[in-house]
Amino acid sequence: MNGFGKHGNDNDLRIADMLGLAFRNTGFASVTGHGVDDELVQRAFKVAKQVYLTDMTEEQRLVYEFKEIGRQYGYTPPRTETSAGHKQPNNMRFWHVNDPLANVGNEFPTEVPEFGSTMLELHSALKETGKQVLRAIAVHLRRDPEFFVAWIENGRNLLRPIHYPAMQGDEKVNRSGAHFDINLITLLVPATVPGLQVKSRQNRWVDATNPPGALVVNIGDMLAVHTHGVLKSTKHRVVNPQAACGDRFSIPLFVHPTSVSLENSDAFLRHRLRVIKLLNDPNRHPYEVDF
Repeated sequence: MNGFGKHGNDNDLRIADMLGLAFRNTGFASVTGHGVDDELVQRAFKVAKQVYLTDMTEEQRLVYEFKEIGRQYGYTPPRTETSAGHKQPNNMRFWHVNDPLANVGNEFPTEVPEFGSTMLELHSALKETGKQVLRAIAVHLRRDPEFFVAWIENGRNLLRPIHYPAMQGDEKVNRSGAHFDINLITLLVPATVPGLQVKSRQNRWVDATNPPGALVVNIGDMLAVHTHGVLKSTKHRVVNPQAACGDRFSIPLFVHPTSVSLENSDAFLRHRLRVIKLLNDPNRHPYEVDF
């Protein structure tokens, strides 16, 4: 769908309605022709493996953990985040890479100099694809193609390179517990190994299969709320293997609006950070309402 929405032709409308129906029915879609170079994706996985497995120790990574700001940039160690509604923490670690236009900041490891530049390059490429998807959604809803694109240019668009450590198969912990995404849309490059599952409308867990080179795109809570549930935010998870398995790597981009574009989006985000235990605010009054 590279180049979508620039000419407003019949093919654009056909693509928009195909995507729109997928987002209405399941909240998930597989997108090809997206323009994100596979060579860039593989470079991103390479530097992620250097950070998590080969070139840095955990002691070195923890220098880049910033608890006081809810770990909104830098490193988050394993079993820190807990999916909303769960008691067991998730067995994954990740690095937060923010949109340079959002004025949130970034911290990258000097031990792997290529990590920051590569992740920012992938962030930019996925953001451009995200704009194409948002144009398609707007067209499907019979709005101006740029309606949602204007929301995200300076938004807190967040790239999250994730490492799920190797497992023996008998751990009492989830790789990633069932959850909904909070943002507008999420774009996910193909993970190094399977594991993503989506909750169907029949209340069954279904493996999220993805053709080689395709992106998984799903609707988040903010867009579901904005469309009064017409577009579905769907529960999903990363399941544990049934036996011993190796490491798993995944890199999603969470596309966020600016607070000016979508009222209360910042408060919505802060609330979710508290729920999943990334942000601890001891000075917050118990009667304070997030949003």
